[in-house]
Amino acid sequence: FVLRACFVLRARASFSIIEGFRFVDEESTNTGDHKYTASIAERQLHTFTFTFIRPIRCNMGGKLSKQELTTALTANVTNISFLKKADKDAAREIFADAFQHDPMCLWIAGLDDDDPNKDEKMKELCRYMGGFVNDKIISGRRGAALGIRDDSESLIGFMTVAPASCAKDSMIDDFISVIKYGPPPMYNDSSRYGLHSKKRLELLNEIPKARMRHMKGIDRWIYLQTICVASAYQHGKGYGSTLLRSLNQVADSLGVSIYLETESPELESMYKHFGFSTLEDLKLCVTGDESSDASHTMYLMRRDPVLTSNNLC
Repeated sequence: FVLRACFVLRARASFSIIEGFRFVDEESTNTGDHKYTASIAERQLHTFTFTFIRPIRCNMGGKLSKQELTTALTANVTNISFLKKADKDAAREIFADAFQHDPMCLWIAGLDDDDPNKDEKMKELCRYMGGFVNDKIISGRRGAALGIRDDSESLIGFMTVAPASCAKDSMIDDFISVIKYGPPPMYNDSSRYGLHSKKRLELLNEIPKARMRHMKGIDRWIYLQTICVASAYQHGKGYGSTLLRSLNQVADSLGVSIYLETESPELESMYKHFGFSTLEDLKLCVTGDESSDASHTMYLMRRDPVLTSNNLC
């Protein structure tokens, strides 16, 4: 069961860039629609043994390494601090608060609007997702996490990033997360969430597949896994923008691209203001799901570096 849950949540990257701040601006366009269906065969169980027994390496060949990324973040980022293991619980709560109304999370849950416990269930799901997605990066195993704090030094927002050498999900990390947090909440009690919630969660596996497809042949890039700000500090306060501008500055200093996934036309438009371009509109739809919200679209985006005399080879 634990191994099956690992494959289900391999989607990890699915939460991709889940952003906790909102900004509505230009009208977005949708091109290159694709429809994906869930398939148990695609879980590729035969790869587990090989992945599990080999050591985790985050610096192979010419790929951007974790050390390079951390060094560049240290040199270029101000007023933002690195998160530590002690920040994991606070980060999970911020994630849950920021994403309980997120389009992708709502789609996964599939809850009715008149469900009296909807808010509680969404926070439970998002709290689980936040830990599963970000713990491996906050711990320093797969990348770096940076946060913004208020005057009392309480964490109010953060982002997690991974270099190209660590951007592909590690089965052993997923295994550790499942051991720590258990199965997703809809596996504990399927009646608490929508009829298709399990298969929708599994379908998120298409997102990291698409990421690897779009970045194939590119060794040096940064994956923006998550960026979120607590709801009380959103809407015009600029904390999310501060985090994103800092990452852009780091990417430019390294001369590398940033890749992310986002889940609404409004957020797609916001990222375009920060120099990102849409590579694909990825439609997710579980076979046999005929509900009114059966389809969900993810926007796969990339920002190429602004080249200067300092980062030109």
